[in-house]
Amino acid sequence: MQLFLYLSWCFTNNYRYKEMKRLGLLSVPIVFCLLLIAQCKKNPFDYRTKYLGDYTFTVHKILWSMSPLGTNIDTTYFYDGKIEYGTIKSTMLIHFSENNTVEVIVSKDGLISNDNDYDPITGKFESKTSMNFSYHLGGLGSGGSYGVSGTKK
Repeated sequence: MQLFLYLSWCFTNNYRYKEMKRLGLLSVPIVFCLLLIAQCKKNPFDYRTKYLGDYTFTVHKILWSMSPLGTNIDTTYFYDGKIEYGTIKSTMLIHFSENNTVEVIVSKDGLISNDNDYDPITGKFESKTSMNFSYHLGGLGSGGSYGVSGTKK
C-alpha cells in the first residue's frame, strides 16, 4: 500500500516523475550488461581467457621401466582436447590425452609451469592459438616424458 501511495505521489509531482523515469531508463542497460557478463563462462577481464578452448594436441610420449619385463614406449599421437580454467586463479587445466590432464600455472606473459619439483612442467603459449610444454615424470625405476604441442581449433 505504501509503495502505491509513493508511486501516485511521484506521478503527481512532475519533477520526481521525470527523475525516476531517467534513472529507470539508465538502469536497464546497466543491469542487462551486468547479466551478460555474469552469464559468460569466459571472463573478459582474465588474462587466461584468450587461451581457453578446443585444441588439437600432438603428443610425443616416452615411458620406460627397469622392471624385468622392461616396458618401453616411444610413440607420437594426436588428440582433440581442451584447455579450461583451473581450480585457482592463476592455473589452467590442459586435457591433452584421454587419460592425462595437468593443472599448470600460467603467467601473464604465457609461461607454463607447475610447483612440482619431481614431475616438472615447462612450456609457453606462443600465441592465442598455439602452445607447447614438456612434462617429465618418474622415480623408483620408471619414468618418462611428454612433449606436447597444441593448436587451437
